[in-house]
Amino acid sequence: VKELLRGIPHALVLENNDGDLYAMVPATAKPIRKDEIHTAAPSTHLAASEGLLLDRRDDEWLGNLTGLDIRHYLFPIHASLAFVSAPTLASALYLMCLYLLARRYVDAFRLAESCVAD
Repeated sequence: VKELLRGIPHALVLENNDGDLYAMVPATAKPIRKDEIHTAAPSTHLAASEGLLLDRRDDEWLGNLTGLDIRHYLFPIHASLAFVSAPTLASALYLMCLYLLARRYVDAFRLAESCVAD
């Protein structure tokens, strides 16, 4: 599961009574690369891991979520542990963004198919 969630350091892995696995990720954390912040002063609201920064106070990012009533995305992990599913268009776009920032281009390309419509 660790390799499957590479580039998604803020995922919380959950398991139900049937043994199904899920990755829960906060939608309120705007993902950006560390190298995009080269001119900004260090900030306490940016959590960093694996070359990824998570901005939890970006007003524009949070404003776009208000009408959607979304705070988290729940991604089912396939029983084979081979891939993560994105059940909605919003979650697929967020996951694709994380894959691209982690330079997981093959995974992002595979996910592009599900980014058509909800």
